[in-house]
Amino acid sequence: DYGASRFLNIEAKYKGHYTRENQSFAKQTIAHNTLVVDETSHFAGDIKVSSRYHSDIIYHDFDGGHFQVMVAKDTNAYPGIEMKRTLAYVTTPFLQFPLILDVLQANADKEHQYDYPIWYNGHFVSLNFPYAKATNELKTLGTKDGYQHLWLEAWGQNKSRNTSSFTFVNKDRFYTISIATTPQTEMKMLRLGANDPDFNLRNETAFLIREKARKNHTFATSIETHGEYDVVMETSSNLTSSCEEVKVVMDTASYTVVKATYKGGHSVMLCLSNTDTDREKEHRLTVEGTMYAWNGRCGVFMK
Repeated sequence: DYGASRFLNIEAKYKGHYTRENQSFAKQTIAHNTLVVDETSHFAGDIKVSSRYHSDIIYHDFDGGHFQVMVAKDTNAYPGIEMKRTLAYVTTPFLQFPLILDVLQANADKEHQYDYPIWYNGHFVSLNFPYAKATNELKTLGTKDGYQHLWLEAWGQNKSRNTSSFTFVNKDRFYTISIATTPQTEMKMLRLGANDPDFNLRNETAFLIREKARKNHTFATSIETHGEYDVVMETSSNLTSSCEEVKVVMDTASYTVVKATYKGGHSVMLCLSNTDTDREKEHRLTVEGTMYAWNGRCGVFMK
């Protein structure tokens, strides 16, 4: 999906054709919700090269009852880097709406800078860590591969907790993104529109998580839908997240285990086999004193 910057058949906007920002931003990896390495687009931004390859779906399970899961892998976008992504859609008895767990793994042969942008629709509500906000001057996030079109609006680091959370509101719902971080993790709030003299780019916003000098890294994220805003009564309910912690409990060549903890002593444990794709094979793993058993690549357990 290369994206598009085009006002289709609106002749007043570049005669309805693709705008110049289609190449400089929409086709660049930072425009999408996926991993960017060293501020460089996948396949160095060359669509002719990228057209020769595709990511591989290496596992899926839509029959889990309380969860659905899909796993994909890519080894071609960056030389020497393997990316794997697991998305689990989990229905729990203790959360208001179904939950999404997103596990994005990068394994490399040397250290890199990893950027994980999350583009969102809605309005900023809160962060659970101190941040600085640009109040009278904006600077761009970078100089190329789409970064030149991003205004850096706010930035911060969570030095007191191992989970960083961002909440936004869209129409009558609240959404909270909680991600496992360290004191070295950098978080940035971005707005699209820099170096765009003709206002061709939409006014969109992103939350970016940056890890520097990492060889292997796992981004573990809980995406929670919660609450309601009543426009008639002008009241809101359940507007704060239930997520208390997201933690990578285990991360080895064989297994990755992510635990997301929620209010009331509840948790969701996502157990991943990193090497075995056999759907029938049983896995047994002891984590925090409890033994978990599952068949296939993924196991989802709730408490």
